[in-house]
Amino acid sequence: MQRIYSSLGKSHDFYKKRNRKFTMSVLEVMTIQILFHLSGYREFKSFYLGYVQKFMKEYFPKTVSYNRMVELKKQSFMPLSIFLKSENLSDCTGISFVDKSTAI
Repeated sequence: MQRIYSSLGKSHDFYKKRNRKFTMSVLEVMTIQILFHLSGYREFKSFYLGYVQKFMKEYFPKTVSYNRMVELKKQSFMPLSIFLKSENLSDCTGISFVDKSTAI
């Protein structure tokens, strides 16, 4: 495939990955996640697209796309868990459940 492409006069590595840095810090992602849980929204997607990207631009000027935000949420899971535990914000109330749709 590369031989065909290079015969067209363009040399390009087909398997090259992007190494672009995301523009939101882990702390910003964690803050948005905490705001979501305090907001009363039922779905993270509607919260992020309808509230954060529209009305919180002054606090988060470099928001990323929703798909990238979902990836960043996965990366910020452990730091967020450690923060909540260290601040004693994760005490069990006796009722616990897991919602698979928010862990995507």
